[in-house]
Amino acid sequence: MKRYVKLGYDVISGDDIELAVKGIAGVRVSNLNPNRDNDKAKLGTITGISNLQEWTWPTDEEKVGYIHARALPGIGEWKEWSLEKIEKIVKKRKIEKPNSTFTSHTQSIKQWNIPILNKENKQDPTQSESRGPVKRISPQVKYLLESMFHTGTANPRQKLNAQQMHEELLKRAELGEIEENDIPKVTTITNWISTFSRKWKEAMALRTLEENMDSENS
Repeated sequence: MKRYVKLGYDVISGDDIELAVKGIAGVRVSNLNPNRDNDKAKLGTITGISNLQEWTWPTDEEKVGYIHARALPGIGEWKEWSLEKIEKIVKKRKIEKPNSTFTSHTQSIKQWNIPILNKENKQDPTQSESRGPVKRISPQVKYLLESMFHTGTANPRQKLNAQQMHEELLKRAELGEIEENDIPKVTTITNWISTFSRKWKEAMALRTLEENMDSENS
C-alpha cells in the first residue's frame, strides 16, 4: 500500500484499495461496514484492560461465568471478575449482536506459489555449520530455573548467576530429580536469565500501573 501511494496514487475509497492490491499475488479484500450506533450509551469497561494479555474463562462449577486475566502469559497471578462485577461493568445494558454488512471478496489475478526445496539439498533449520541442534529447555528444568530466579529476587543474598544455576542443576541430576542430558549450557542459562528477567520486570511494571489505576478509581 505504501508503494502504491509513493507511485503517486491516492487511497481514499474501498475501490482505491482494490486497485492497490490488484497485482499482489494471493491477496483478496472485502469491504466490511459495521453497524455502529452512535446514539447508544457506552458500556462500562474493565479498568486497565489494555494491559492484560492473557484471558481465560473457567469451566469448573464454582467459577463458571467468571473472567480471569493477567498481564503476561504464564507470569503473575490471575485477576478475577465475578458475575456480580461483570454485571456492574455492563450496567444492565442490553448487549446486541453486531449486524455488519460486507461485500464478496475480490479474486486474485496472480497465484501465490511457494517453491519446494529438494529434500536432498534441504538443510535442517535446527542445524548449522557452526552450531549443533537447537535444544529447548525442558519444562522441569525451566521450573527449577524459575524457582532459583524468584528465590534470588526475594532474597538477594541467595541470588545465583548462570554458572551457579548450572552447578545446582548438576546436583539435582546427581539426586535423580532431572536427567543430566536435559541440563542446558551456561550460555543458554545466561540468555534465559536475560529474557526471563525482562519479562518479569515488564509484568511487575504493569501490575504496579494496574494497582495505581485501581486505587485512583476506588
